[in-house]
Amino acid sequence: MPNGRRCVPAGSPWGKKFGYVRAVRIGDCIVVSGTTAIDVRGNIKCKGDIHGQAIVVLRKIKKILGELDSSIDQVFRTRVYTTDISKLNEIARAHQAFFKGKKVTNTTVQISALAHPELLVEIEVEAMVPK
Repeated sequence: MPNGRRCVPAGSPWGKKFGYVRAVRIGDCIVVSGTTAIDVRGNIKCKGDIHGQAIVVLRKIKKILGELDSSIDQVFRTRVYTTDISKLNEIARAHQAFFKGKKVTNTTVQISALAHPELLVEIEVEAMVPK
């Protein structure tokens, strides 16, 4: 762990293009960058289904946290970007399914577009590593 930093590769075509990683752990703090329902081949999952995309994203985040010795239970902040705020209840349903009553801070905003027109939601989180 050079400089106390561990990284998880982006696993998307944009990671290499922009030079970013999916997540960084420094000490006991983890930041997971904006994550979408795109796979390593660039295929978009659950096209047209914002709830489905949110579930795909949160599953990816859960896996990433595990790779960095943490879990979804250690998340304390989420940020959700959506292209359609009118579907907020569908996103919230996915969010609640993963956090199951855990208290996390959240910001959800509508934006004009994501990196691909078929992407409907992008989520980033901050978490701690349990002691």
